[in-house]
Amino acid sequence: MTPSSSPDLWMPVKLGKIEHEAQQVLKTDCQIKMYLHELNESTKNWKIKLQVIEKCPPRISKRGNTKFQNYILTDVKGKMIQASTFKAYIKQFSEALSVNDVYYLSNAKILKIPQEYRLVDNDYQIIFHGGNYYRTTFS
Repeated sequence: MTPSSSPDLWMPVKLGKIEHEAQQVLKTDCQIKMYLHELNESTKNWKIKLQVIEKCPPRISKRGNTKFQNYILTDVKGKMIQASTFKAYIKQFSEALSVNDVYYLSNAKILKIPQEYRLVDNDYQIIFHGGNYYRTTFS
């Protein structure tokens, strides 16, 4: 599954606990700061426009001690990345993130992912937690 190559065809939406803060950030700075191929573990102060193209059901790790949920995201260039959320954040992000919706994501944790756990062709994954996530709507 590949997203539209034109970001104008994406339908942006809004995510975040402090809606006013998110609106102020997006009013002043809606530019795409980076693309997925530029992210790595040392990337700081980044912001990317991403589309959710797949949302996997929550699962329990092979060892049985960790609950997690995976997502497949893509940027406007079509590069994909796996994203994961764990434990207490699963419900929050499962309710907030919808397939085909577009989000601005900033400063989430980026980790190298072992080959055996990769869902897409990308050495890195995004870890969702209680950080700075913005989902914007344009009227």
